[in-house]
Amino acid sequence: MPPRIKPGTDEEILADWDTGDYSKAHGGTKTQSELSYKHHCSIGRINKLVKGREPQNLQIVNNFIHAKQELAGKNEISVNAVNKVVDERTKHIEFFTEAAVKNVKTAVDKIGAETSQAEHRMLADTILKGRETVLGKSPETAIQINTNGNTQLISSDMNAQDAARAYADFMAGQ
Repeated sequence: MPPRIKPGTDEEILADWDTGDYSKAHGGTKTQSELSYKHHCSIGRINKLVKGREPQNLQIVNNFIHAKQELAGKNEISVNAVNKVVDERTKHIEFFTEAAVKNVKTAVDKIGAETSQAEHRMLADTILKGRETVLGKSPETAIQINTNGNTQLISSDMNAQDAARAYADFMAGQ
């Protein structure tokens, strides 16, 4: 009988795979055999998990490498300043994104047969503002929400009702 795989190993394998480092086809430097060795499992298990899966974090890895290369020529004071600003802005973006999603959820939950036209307009405006906060003002922007295998695409060219419906559909699948 093959050795038992500890809980969470599949997620760790997929996280490693998603970096692109274990996919020669995507410029990775390591092999699936090395991935199986790292996680103490068979190459067959690796193949089954990653078959047909594109590395989902490859672009993030490449962007991070590019940013680090740009910082490599800077002095420590500049690097620290950049890191501080990036961390602060990231916290702000995460806060406002989370707040916008909560506001949109609340607005979607309130829309119903008993909603007056004025309330409906206010809720639609809340949804539009939330969409703008999360997606930006660019009409070609879209956000893909992935949770529990459920994927929902909400784009900034949707009207408020379509965005609300898409969000409600997404939340119903949770």
